[in-house]
Amino acid sequence: MIRLFLLVVFALVAGLPARAEGAVILAVSDGDGTLAPGREIAANDVLTVPAGATVTLIREDGEIIRVDGPFSGVVEPAVTEVEHGGEARSEDWEALGVFLTGSGDADSALGAVRHADRGADFPVQADVWAISVDSSGPRCARPGALSFRRRDARAAVRFSVRADTARSGDIAWAKGEHVLRIDDGFRLADGRMVVSLDDTVRSFTLSVLPDEMADAAPGRILVWLVGRKCTRQARAMIDALHRGRSPADTLLSNP
Repeated sequence: MIRLFLLVVFALVAGLPARAEGAVILAVSDGDGTLAPGREIAANDVLTVPAGATVTLIREDGEIIRVDGPFSGVVEPAVTEVEHGGEARSEDWEALGVFLTGSGDADSALGAVRHADRGADFPVQADVWAISVDSSGPRCARPGALSFRRRDARAAVRFSVRADTARSGDIAWAKGEHVLRIDDGFRLADGRMVVSLDDTVRSFTLSVLPDEMADAAPGRILVWLVGRKCTRQARAMIDALHRGRSPADTLLSNP
């Protein structure tokens, strides 16, 4: 049975209707190898998904489409008015294509979710908004509660975080705990953030989700994450979308 799931994304364009020119494949499960992330599907192209396969696509207007095979036909969601979140910047959309195909730098290639059910270069984190402390680099966050994630939780550590706008220091991160939550109203802003785990220091270039995107749907936020090189978080978003997890519960909730 064909199940076509649509998550409609809105963007503010003076209340006028808008239509994207096509879609791009985000992730593929199973299949015969003819479909791969980064492949463009034009508006009038016939999409063929074999039995047992699942394909997740994103349109340039941010709409997410999840198709379970067997399916063969033109996937063309209804035209919608665009209201929230603004249209994706063209450079962000182009960055998404590079991210999916791995045709850019190593960081982009590592982030590509080629086949969500066949493993990846490193484990996909469950929470989109958890900031990984396993390495330095770009990270993205939402205003509000702040959470950090570590892969190795075999030992307890003393943790501290500081940024231009706030700091929080000497927090006990218990043994066996992979996620640490800071709920003391830590004020976030774009810029540099530094964290310490005992004697280990990580430095992040932090991008904070703009207020106007607070109610944006997952497709719009995915493009924003990729545009700011938040690789692991973008992979977490794609993985959740492809597996059909609830956006309200999994994608956009603060921990």
